[in-house]
Amino acid sequence: MNHSGTITPLVDVEKRFHHLRKNIRALFLGDGISRWILVLGLFISISFTLDYLLNLPTAVRLVLLSSGLIFCGYIVWRRILRPLQVPISDEDIALFVERQNPELEDRLISAIQLSRSGTGGEDHSAELVQALVKEAEEYSRKIDFRSVLIYRNVVRIGTFALVLVLFFAGLVSLDYRYGPDHWGGRLTPIYLNRLVGGAAAWPKKIQLKVLDFPEGRRVIARGEDLVVAVRAEKQRAGVSAPSTLSLKYRFENGDEGEREVERVRDEIDLTWGDLLNQVRQGTLSSSQTKVSEGGDRYFFRFENVPASFTFFVEGGGDRTEPYRVETRIPPTIQEITTDLLYPAYLRLPSKKRKEGHISAPLHTVIQISALTNVPVEKGALLLGLKGSEVSFPLTLSKGEGGTRLSGEVKVTQTYSEYHFQLLGVNGLENRDPRRYRIQGVE
Repeated sequence: MNHSGTITPLVDVEKRFHHLRKNIRALFLGDGISRWILVLGLFISISFTLDYLLNLPTAVRLVLLSSGLIFCGYIVWRRILRPLQVPISDEDIALFVERQNPELEDRLISAIQLSRSGTGGEDHSAELVQALVKEAEEYSRKIDFRSVLIYRNVVRIGTFALVLVLFFAGLVSLDYRYGPDHWGGRLTPIYLNRLVGGAAAWPKKIQLKVLDFPEGRRVIARGEDLVVAVRAEKQRAGVSAPSTLSLKYRFENGDEGEREVERVRDEIDLTWGDLLNQVRQGTLSSSQTKVSEGGDRYFFRFENVPASFTFFVEGGGDRTEPYRVETRIPPTIQEITTDLLYPAYLRLPSKKRKEGHISAPLHTVIQISALTNVPVEKGALLLGLKGSEVSFPLTLSKGEGGTRLSGEVKVTQTYSEYHFQLLGVNGLENRDPRRYRIQGVE
């Protein structure tokens, strides 16, 4: 007996299965994206915290970035790409539906499998199969296929991801609005730059500035006392200056050392220049250099500096660039010769003396020749008592080991003084120059 015949397919059920399949894949996609956002947020939190607190070197940051990319890529493949590639057949969906709705009693899966051939075949009557299909359709209309979808876990994970996104968006907004005023700069672009190996630096709580070192160097006379003045500038609101700073130095011969000083009280009623001068002169009392919460100035004193050295200062989470102190020999008068040209009415021959002090009749012209110990680029002779000197130009010429200075003055007073004002090629001036006497004889 031939039982074959045409069987009407489950058109309505297949349409509903198609929509259900799309919903299942949407849940896979939503779950995967949410998990990826959570992992990305965890990576950002860990990498930001480690780099901000430890100031990681570039190589470590790049390793951290590579690890984060690999892990995030694994999540994309494991939770998004792979689930979306898994085929979901009508039989799979029918089993899901029947598992949630046992009253179907396998009618739906049986109708799908038997209707696939389009005929009942030799083993099944087409009329019976058609009746089963019709019955399955009638039962399925009473059932919501979406009941097989479990939204609870996806919604929970999605909510966590949304909260995380909003949280980070809020942090970025606060960073751009308040960052420069409250923590010294916008952290978001700095973090992104450093994450990919950039050289951007985190804003500092305290920035140390070494004063009186133009272009990072300073020239002093060998054996002179030196004061290194440092100011700690607060870069963020609510930050206190460090109570101490340390200075580490290294001489050209390899000798190294470290000095630590406390900050100077802010309550001192002095200008910055006055305070620095007192420290240089050693007249700032110990009672004025006690630690105070408001202080932000520090002074490192070196006595009789013997040679050139480099140093840097650190403290309060900051460290300065290296600075250099160069010691050089200041210019001085090494020898002096005077020629006395007496007035004509005295009818006396000129007299040459290797002495700077002079005793001569009034109106005598004195020709002065002096040799410096090092080359100088400027020189002047100042005549007169201290505070009322008059400058006379000098002629400069190359001398043995230094510079030859030539000039002349006239004896016009019974007593006067003169000294030399020198500026060496090495940038140093002569300090506390020797003053020579001129006694005019009437």
